[in-house]
Amino acid sequence: MEVLDDSPAARAGLRGSKEIAEVSGQEFATGGDIIVAIENTSVQRMGDLIAYLVKRTRPEDKITLTVLRDNEEILLPVTLSPRPES
Repeated sequence: MEVLDDSPAARAGLRGSKEIAEVSGQEFATGGDIIVAIENTSVQRMGDLIAYLVKRTRPEDKITLTVLRDNEEILLPVTLSPRPES
């Protein structure tokens, strides 16, 4: 996954994938941070993260992400911004 410049994720210090690995003919992004919890609520898949954000937060809220980086869990404080229009 990519972390966009000047995004809340970038300002919080989240690191995106830097490399691509090929497995059985499919490409996968590797490296970067893995979000494992938001406000101490487990995140198993991207849908868990999005559901939490939609149901329990608003722009400008301050939250804490638990991130796996280089085999170590770290806490990252994040100030949320409105989702960009697509």
